[in-house]
Amino acid sequence: MLKLRQTKNPMKAPAGEMAPRFYIAVMFVFAALQFFAPDQAAAASSPSITNQPQSQVVIAGSNAVFSVGAAGATPLFYQWSFNGTNLTNGARIGGATNATLTISNVAASDAGTYRVGVTNSHGGVASSNVTLTVRFTNHYVNVNNSNPRPPYEDWSTAATNIQDAVDAAVSGDNVWVTNGVYRFGSRVTSVTTNCVVATNAISISSVSGAGQTIIDGGGAKRCVYLDGGARLAGFTLTNGVTSESGGGANGGALSNCVLTANSAGSGGGAANCALFNCTLSSNATAAYGYAGGAYASR
Repeated sequence: MLKLRQTKNPMKAPAGEMAPRFYIAVMFVFAALQFFAPDQAAAASSPSITNQPQSQVVIAGSNAVFSVGAAGATPLFYQWSFNGTNLTNGARIGGATNATLTISNVAASDAGTYRVGVTNSHGGVASSNVTLTVRFTNHYVNVNNSNPRPPYEDWSTAATNIQDAVDAAVSGDNVWVTNGVYRFGSRVTSVTTNCVVATNAISISSVSGAGQTIIDGGGAKRCVYLDGGARLAGFTLTNGVTSESGGGANGGALSNCVLTANSAGSGGGAANCALFNCTLSSNATAAYGYAGGAYASR
């Protein structure tokens, strides 16, 4: 008959002896895990930013969208802020408490600093600051405006002189000029002072045409200097003076303009210009110069 032999419990110490040391070590590790595990689990569940929002440059009137990526125990709660003030959803603001913030029909007042806070039951974290830059493709000029303010994005903030609006414009932009006589300007090219200098591919246009919108050199300055693809439309250029070429205009493309009573060393009215449907009259050149009306122009 088969007899079963009882074996001793290897973890049980004989009478009068201590339990094995490794048993005590195992119990210590177990107790340590029990003590530290809750804190580690909480830390692992706190929110973290996985994808930061990015700064943007947008054209006025378009939409701006900021997004953030976050991880952590759900639910996650979001709160976007603008210049330190929490945003709320409205006619143009959407997603103020979501991972994606949308600003519709962006205006100048929307330019500034944005960030988002992400929280859950274990804690919170904030994103990096990002900026929204608003660019305007149309700039306005009104000599009689009492409240000029860059970038002159509407008639209420229009510049009072053309040069200021030109300086606010970048290639592809338009500068719109309403009725008046524009004499201010002192930008120097070579040795000539100019009422207006434009050196990038912008369009400078009058609202009412040459009969109502005048650039006057005052007998001391060239009216306009254009380069880099700049265009001028619908102005009268008068009383422009330079010892160089083009008293009324030098360079660029002019359309529907009147150039009258200007003088220069060469090309009293215009020099180095492309002229389209323009009228030149009573322009003069120095005795040694060439072409009282237009020189090196087409």
